[in-house]
Amino acid sequence: MSERSARSSVPASLRAGTTTLTDGAAAGGPPPRRGVGVAPPLAGPGTTSGGAGRRRAMLRTPTAQSIDRPHHTRTTASITHVIRPRYRCPRPLTASGATTASAGTIAAVPVVVVDKPLGVTSHDVVARARRVLRTRRVGHAGTLDPLAGGVLVLLTEGATKLSPYLSGSDKEYLAWVAFGASTATLDAEGPVTERATAVGLDAAAIAAALPPFLALDRQRPPAFSAVKREGVPSYRLARAGEAPDLPERPAGYLALRLLAFAPTRGALPARVARDPEGRWAPAQGPTGGYAPALPPELLAAPTALLRLRVRAGTYARAFARDLGTALGVPAHLSGLLRTRSGALGLERATPADALADAAPVDPVEALGLPEHTLDAAEAARVRQGQRPSLPAEGRVALLDDGGHLVALAERRQGRTRLLRVWPAGDIP
Repeated sequence: MSERSARSSVPASLRAGTTTLTDGAAAGGPPPRRGVGVAPPLAGPGTTSGGAGRRRAMLRTPTAQSIDRPHHTRTTASITHVIRPRYRCPRPLTASGATTASAGTIAAVPVVVVDKPLGVTSHDVVARARRVLRTRRVGHAGTLDPLAGGVLVLLTEGATKLSPYLSGSDKEYLAWVAFGASTATLDAEGPVTERATAVGLDAAAIAAALPPFLALDRQRPPAFSAVKREGVPSYRLARAGEAPDLPERPAGYLALRLLAFAPTRGALPARVARDPEGRWAPAQGPTGGYAPALPPELLAAPTALLRLRVRAGTYARAFARDLGTALGVPAHLSGLLRTRSGALGLERATPADALADAAPVDPVEALGLPEHTLDAAEAARVRQGQRPSLPAEGRVALLDDGGHLVALAERRQGRTRLLRVWPAGDIP
């Protein structure tokens, strides 16, 4: 390519050698991506045609020390570069691999249990955690609807790889089911689609309707859900006025118990607490315990408070619908509180607005699996993909001699396979 043709393919502003790169990309285009160089003018004041000139005109990559500095500029070869701090704050590691806190950093919080507030999405909580913990590597182990509160398990850094194993764990809820009205969303968001008088409905009838659910292994999910039909999330179709007929999906009820029943939700106990068995139930007095936030009632209706322990993928909203169907009266979910996700309960949850002070949870404890400790040589071989010898059948967490997670492994019918391996530098 001749110099003339090369120059014609470069914007005039670059040929002039006076381009200013700013956060807003004043020239009209998006800002350059981090780490992507900006080509210098092919000919012009202050430039050379050699590699040195090109290197000097590259967009400078911010250093770890710039995290607490204000934005500043640097001019090279007549091009002004804006040096922006990294979004993610690197955390120094000690010689043993443990993370240490220092100025401008936050100590590692691989797993944290958050008490999700009412009215926000699970993604909203994740976005806040990314800002507070200064890392983009944040996920969660099982979403909660905006009108549900309680346990949301957040995973950061190397612990994000635990998501498939924690998301599939059993969940426990307190569910408020209102009888006499059904809604399009199956919860208190509404609108009401059907009304009926719950004549003769009492606690005994509700309790008698629960045992058949324990034999079910499938459930029809709500139309307003993330389940996709032909690649499109069902809730988008429902919002557009369609009525997607979703097929049944695997689900399961492990335990159901009626805790209270009243003519209205307001007549039920306002606070909950852990019983002697460690399960959450209505508190015995007007003080103490935990006062869950519930959405406004759509109407004054007979309401039951139930405790559910279900398999992953089971919708509490669909349970409320199906319970009403079994009783011959429309029903909807008037409130929902997740009290446990796998091995992690509400008693360990941190308010979402106090993430900076969250108490970290050991990832091994979060998994709730049997543990098998490896010596240094065995841990090194497992990290290279070699399968260890396991003493028993089932899934197990493999730890190094320092108690750090090395891998998840499973032995079935005498055959061992590695499910997930963590490199030495990415220990959760």
